[in-house]
Amino acid sequence: MNEELQKQLAQVISSIVTSVGEVKDFSVSQLPDIAQQYINYGIVSSAVWVVLCTIIAAVSIKVLFFSFKKLNEPYDNGAYIAVAIFSFFVSTIFFLVNLHDLILVLTAPKVWFILKIKELLA
Repeated sequence: MNEELQKQLAQVISSIVTSVGEVKDFSVSQLPDIAQQYINYGIVSSAVWVVLCTIIAAVSIKVLFFSFKKLNEPYDNGAYIAVAIFSFFVSTIFFLVNLHDLILVLTAPKVWFILKIKELLA
């Protein structure tokens, strides 16, 4: 009985080793396609965030100018000014970070890909 279990165990281990080898071969053959898809995702994602941050910054500036025009009116619009300034600075920071990513992924996609893999593994 013990010999039979050892033979079955050897067969299971052999099957696992074969399966792992096949998965490795499949992964290596698919890597260029996966890498290209992830780079495309990086381009689209960064571009969307750059556009979104630009819109938020533009709206913040518009609210800020509107608040300054209405500064002498009786209601208190100090809160609007503070929110507009805060949202402008935050959106500008996010804009710059995402613009950096967009420029990096467009000009050096392999470097960007390696940096993202490093972030995922860290």
